[in-house]
Amino acid sequence: MPIDILGGGLNVAPPSRIETGQYQFIQGSLDDLPNLPVLQNLAQGLSADAIPTDWCAMREGSGRNNALFGLVGRNAHYCDDFDQLLDCARTQNDQFGEPMQDAEVVKVAQSVWKMTSEGLNRFGQHGACLFPPYDAV
Repeated sequence: MPIDILGGGLNVAPPSRIETGQYQFIQGSLDDLPNLPVLQNLAQGLSADAIPTDWCAMREGSGRNNALFGLVGRNAHYCDDFDQLLDCARTQNDQFGEPMQDAEVVKVAQSVWKMTSEGLNRFGQHGACLFPPYDAV
């Protein structure tokens, strides 16, 4: 049977079928997901593994771009403007065993700031809907 992989993991949702029956909506539908409130600060400790434990060993090809994106995404909630976020990104990039080129760090920060400005930054908000609240084109 075909399955959807969302956010790096398996998602079980209606109308998924299992050996003992099937999942079903009791009320509403998938179309209601963008209108659900974001869960705030749910089990904050769950994201501890989202930040690499050996940041200083990260080099090209070891996931450092994604690691920086995730960390900057979480920190963006505490930044007042883009310059502050960019400073955070550059500071963290300097901690890599092999730092990225500044142009790439700027692109990461710009992408995160755009998401944050548009209200789409869900980093650190567990249980949040991770896709934009509009239909994909």
